[in-house]
Amino acid sequence: MSNCLCSLVFLSALLLLLPAAAAHGANWRSEAAKAVLDYGRKYVKDYVFHLSVIAGVELLKEHIWSPKGPQHEETPPSEETKRFVEVYKHMIADKDFLARLDRNVAANLQRWDWCRAMDPDLAIRGCTAVIQYSTDPKIDMATVFNNRAYAYDQKGERDRAIQDYSQAIMFNPGLWQAYNNRGVVFAETGQHERALRDFDTYVRLKPDHALAYFNRGLVYHDLRQLERAIQEYNVALRLSPSYFDALLNRGIANSNLERYDAALQDLNRAAEKRPRSALVYMNRGAVYNSLGDFERAVADLARGIEIDPKVSCSLLADWKDARARYPQLPCPAN
Repeated sequence: MSNCLCSLVFLSALLLLLPAAAAHGANWRSEAAKAVLDYGRKYVKDYVFHLSVIAGVELLKEHIWSPKGPQHEETPPSEETKRFVEVYKHMIADKDFLARLDRNVAANLQRWDWCRAMDPDLAIRGCTAVIQYSTDPKIDMATVFNNRAYAYDQKGERDRAIQDYSQAIMFNPGLWQAYNNRGVVFAETGQHERALRDFDTYVRLKPDHALAYFNRGLVYHDLRQLERAIQEYNVALRLSPSYFDALLNRGIANSNLERYDAALQDLNRAAEKRPRSALVYMNRGAVYNSLGDFERAVADLARGIEIDPKVSCSLLADWKDARARYPQLPCPAN
């Protein structure tokens, strides 16, 4: 029998229009931008919060999303941005000015751009303000609810996330992101039938999206319906041949079915795509172990531990005979 060391991870899709650098993990070394955003959180007034976000975004554009790219640790803010931040600081210090602002007028001045903030607390507050106070008929409320749901999910507030995703779908029944994201929450909370219904709808709406088939495959994988899971991974890989997660999980499913040659083919390709993935080496090591190739098994397991000792040793803790067979592995005994 094979030893599956995998940890299934469903993938969500956040709305909308984030700059590419931010979508892949922005460089938050711009302390000035963080400080401005944090400063705005101290105030209740929506207009102040709006100003803080705009100021922060101006800095982030220059530090993170500038043409120089996120690889530069620091790009000094322009003089114009510095002046903007100084004006902003004077405005939020003027309590009389803030007191004169009408709440609804302030809300109408808001752009809902900041409802897409990467920080979940920022996004929740921003989206909530738009939902409660905005009178702009052009605002896409489906996207607002989807983004607040995503933020709730990041904070572990699953029930609120499901409610907001459902609201997003009511506003826009064709919003595939909401079906996918709600399906992820259902899957992660063991509500497999509901998850499959959402992923089925996602596939119907976007039959060319590899993510839809991959997430549906993970549900079948979690239900131990491995043949069906592999079928879904196959479609995902036809649509996106370099899809790392689909390669990894198809390799794991083949290993579970004791199709070790097929499992090795997938895991070898996955290792080429991400040579620093501990999960790849740990699962390939388990396949070599099942084949009786203990030398290669221990080499891969040791490599996985080297890359990510916490995750790798946690996975090995569930493998009952690992410590006895491979005492040389640098993981603490249970």
